[in-house]
Amino acid sequence: MRSSRKIGYVILFVGIGLLTFCLSNLSYKIFSQDKKMDDFLRAQGEMSTELSERIDQYNSNVNVDETGLVDPFNSEDIELEGSKVIDENGIFGYLEIPKINFKKPIYLGASYNHLAKGVGQLDGTSIPVGGKGRRSVLAGHRGWYGDIMLLKVGQLYSNDVVYVHHHGKTLTYKVVGREYISPSDWDRLKPVEDKDMLTILSCDPMYPPFTRRILINCVRVDETTADTSTDNVNGNKNSSGKDLSDKTSSKTLDYVLLALTIVAWIVLIVNIRKFVLDIRKHGK
Repeated sequence: MRSSRKIGYVILFVGIGLLTFCLSNLSYKIFSQDKKMDDFLRAQGEMSTELSERIDQYNSNVNVDETGLVDPFNSEDIELEGSKVIDENGIFGYLEIPKINFKKPIYLGASYNHLAKGVGQLDGTSIPVGGKGRRSVLAGHRGWYGDIMLLKVGQLYSNDVVYVHHHGKTLTYKVVGREYISPSDWDRLKPVEDKDMLTILSCDPMYPPFTRRILINCVRVDETTADTSTDNVNGNKNSSGKDLSDKTSSKTLDYVLLALTIVAWIVLIVNIRKFVLDIRKHGK
C-alpha cells in the first residue's frame, strides 16, 4: 500500500475516532446518570444529628448583603464556606430536573472543580435542606468539556418540577419564573420572607461571551399533596400538552445523540475493516 494512502487512512481514523470518542462520552454520561444517582442515594443514608446541626448553624448565619457573593463562572479560586460543613470533595445530594433529563450531584460550594462535575451551592446562600425564608442557589455550567450540563435549562417554564434529593429525603420545587441579570446583580438572590426557594443559576446566552446570568426561580411545594405528574404539572390541558411535548423533545435529542454515536462506531469499524482488507490485498 502506498504511503499516501496510509496517511489518508490515519487522518480518517483520527477524525472519526475523535468524533466517536466525544459522542460516546456524552452518551455515556447522559444514559448512566440514572444509575449513578440511584446508587449514591441508596448508599448515602439519613442525615446525622451532627451534620443537621452544622447545616442549621450555617443557614442561620447566611446574609446575602454581608457575604458579598462571587460570580462562580468568573472566579476559579473561591473560598468554600459551605464545603466546610462536609468533606470538601463530598457530594451533598442530587439535583433532578425531569423535563430536561438532568440528574447531577450537588456540591457545597460553587468552585471550579465542583462545577466541572455537577452543580454547586453558591456560598452565601442556604444549603438546600428547605425552610421558609431561605433561598438556596445552585450554580451550574451551560455545557462543559464532554458534558451538556445545564445546556437545556432555558426550556424550563412556570410549574415545571425540580427535585433536590439528599439523605433519604426529596424536596419538591416548582418553577415560578426566570430572570436575566448581570454577573454582579446579586440583590436578585436574596431570600423571600415566608417562602422556601431554590434558584438555578447558569450562564446566558449559551455561547461566549456570557454577558448575563439566567435565574430559574423555584418555590417549594408540599410533597404529600403536590401533583407532579407530567400530565398535571401545568394545570391545564394545553400547558400540560406542551410540557409533555417539551420533555419528549428533550428525550428525543438524547436518543438522537445515542443514534449518532452508534453510527460513528459503525463508520469507524467499517473503515478499519476496509483498511485491514487493503493491507491484505496490496501488502504493506
